[in-house]
Amino acid sequence: MAKVTLSKATFENLVKHLVEIEEGKNKLLEQYFPEPSKERHEIEKLFEDYTKHIGQLIENANKSQTTDNKVPFVTIGSEVEIQDLSDQEVGFLSSIIR
Repeated sequence: MAKVTLSKATFENLVKHLVEIEEGKNKLLEQYFPEPSKERHEIEKLFEDYTKHIGQLIENANKSQTTDNKVPFVTIGSEVEIQDLSDQEVGFLSSIIR
């Protein structure tokens, strides 16, 4: 993964986010997929890939006091601005996974 520059606040929020995801994944899995299944395995793999990607970003990040609070990809819990290209209308989407 290439080096990225993150604000100190964004870096700290990503570390906190990673901890929250790691702590909450087992609860989510037990609640929605209590028995071994193909679906449970797929969700476990999704969490594994997601946390690996966030971890790599944290490891490769340079911290800056002057950089904005943007992350180079959407994270669980993000609010995302979208734009309809046909009419230029802007809206927001919020993650439903908390």
